[in-house]
Amino acid sequence: MSVAPHLTSGVPDGTEGIAGVISDTRKTLDTGNRVVTQDSYHTPPATWIAGTGYGSTPTNFYRKTTGYDSKGRVIHSVDWTGTIRDFTFDGRDRMTATKIGTNDTTSPNMIQDMGFQYDGGGIGNGNLTKSSTFTSATASLDTLNQYDFRDRRTQVQVPDGVITVSTLDNFGRETKNQVYAGSVGSANLRAQFQTVFDEKGQIYHTTSFNVDPSNGTVRDSLTTNRWSNARGLQIKSMGPNKEPPPRMSSSPRIIGERPRSRRREICQSHGRRTIRGGNSLPNGMTPPTVRLLSGTTGPITIRPSPGPPRRQLRGRRESL
Repeated sequence: MSVAPHLTSGVPDGTEGIAGVISDTRKTLDTGNRVVTQDSYHTPPATWIAGTGYGSTPTNFYRKTTGYDSKGRVIHSVDWTGTIRDFTFDGRDRMTATKIGTNDTTSPNMIQDMGFQYDGGGIGNGNLTKSSTFTSATASLDTLNQYDFRDRRTQVQVPDGVITVSTLDNFGRETKNQVYAGSVGSANLRAQFQTVFDEKGQIYHTTSFNVDPSNGTVRDSLTTNRWSNARGLQIKSMGPNKEPPPRMSSSPRIIGERPRSRRREICQSHGRRTIRGGNSLPNGMTPPTVRLLSGTTGPITIRPSPGPPRRQLRGRRESL
C-alpha cells in the first residue's frame, strides 16, 4: 500500500490506517484448514476492509477455487481464467479420470481428457497398466505398460505402436534394451542395446547392435569399454574403433637436462652424433657431444660436458 506512516516522537509506530492498497492476495480456508478460494487483486477498491465483500470478480480480482471430497482428495478446481478441472478416484485413492470444461453444473460441457487403468482393470498391486489421452469422446491415444513379478516395468508401448522391452538384473538395472515395431517378435526387432556392470554397479561395457529393419536380424555391433579406479573415477575408455591410448614420447632424454619446448633433433655427421635444439642448457653446461666408437654395442648414456668452474663466494658468518 501507499500511505504516510503514523509517527510517535518522530518514529513510525505502525498504527496508521490501511489505505492506498496497490495489490492484495486473500485466501479462504475451510474447517479442515484447507485452501478453498484464493483471490488475486489487480485493481483493489479504494476503501480496504478486512472481511468478505472486498471488491468483486473479475472487476477487482481473479479467483481460484479448490474443492475436496469427504476423504480430503482434490476433486474440483477452477483456475484464474475460469477453466474447470474435475478429478475422479477409485476406492484405493487412485486417479482414474480427469475432465475439463467451463461448466459442470447447470449446463455442463465437461469432456474427459485423461484416463488411467490399473492392473489391467482387475485385481493386482496397483500398477498403472494403461494411460489414455482422449482426442474425442470415443478416441484416445493409449500407452500400455507391463510389469514383472517384482512390480518393475519391463515393457512400454506408446501410441504409435513402438514397443520398448527392458531386461533387468537382480538390482533393477537395465542390462538389455530392445525396440520392436507393432508387436514383440524377432522379425519386428528394430534396435538392441546391451549394458554390463561391474561388481560396484558401474557401467564398464556397452554395446549397440546393428539390426536389419527388414527382418530383425542382429548383425554387427559397436562396443565401448570403460575402466575406473578404486574411487569410481573413470581412468580409461576405448571406443568402438578400438582407438589406442595416447603414446608416450620415445625420444632420448639427457640426464640433467631441463624440459625443452621444441623437439630434439638427432643428426649424424662425420662419425659424430649431436643432440641439439630447444631452449639453452642450464648455466655452466655446454651442448653434449659424443663420439661413436667402432665396435661399440649396447646403450650409450649421454652426459653434458662440465662447464667452467663456478666461483665460490666467501664471507664471514655473522650471528644476530
